[in-house]
Amino acid sequence: YGLSRRHSGAFILPCRQPSQSLSYVLGAFLGDGYLKPDSIRLEVTQHSFATSFFNGLATLGFHPCMYRRHDRDFWVVIGNSVCFVRWIEAMPTSDLYALANSYPWEFLRGFYEAEGSLRKRPLEITIHNHDEGLIKFVSSLLQQLSIPHSLCVNDSKIYKGKPYRMFLVRILGPRDSKLEFLRRLEPCIKSY
Repeated sequence: YGLSRRHSGAFILPCRQPSQSLSYVLGAFLGDGYLKPDSIRLEVTQHSFATSFFNGLATLGFHPCMYRRHDRDFWVVIGNSVCFVRWIEAMPTSDLYALANSYPWEFLRGFYEAEGSLRKRPLEITIHNHDEGLIKFVSSLLQQLSIPHSLCVNDSKIYKGKPYRMFLVRILGPRDSKLEFLRRLEPCIKSY
C-alpha cells in the first residue's frame, strides 16, 4: 500500500511516556495485537482500524509499515523496535494497566476497536476477551468513567475443538446513553 517501507527497528526508541497514542496502541495491542522479537504487530480485516493503529505507532516515533495480505484478506501493521518489545515484555501487568489508565478513553477506544461488537437493532455494545484480568481492568475503567455496564462469562465458546471461557462486558442503559458512549469513544469502526 506504500505507507512506509520496512525498517529493521533495532535502534528505534519510541516514546514510552503516558500519552493518548500510547494508551490507544496498548488497547489495540492487548486486543488483537501481538509481539515478535523485534516488533509489535496487528492483523485486522478493517483498513480504517489498521490505519488508525499505523498512525498511533507513527505518533509514538515508530516507522511503521502497513500492507495487505491478499491470501487471508488482512491488513498487517508492523512497528519495529526491539527496545519497545523488551520494554513491554518486562513490564508487570499492573504497570501496563497503570500506563493505559493515564488516558482511559483512548485505551478503551483501541480495545473496543479490537474486541468490541455493535448490534444496531436493538442497540447492544459489547466488549469480549478470553483474559479475565484484562476484562476486569476494562470493567474498572468503565466504572471509573461512570459508564453503566455488566460483566459476565460465556462458557459455551469453542476454539479449535476445545471449550474456553469468554468474558464479556455489556454497556447498559437506555439507547441515548449508549449512543453517548460511542460518541465519546469515537471508534473508527463499530460505530453508529
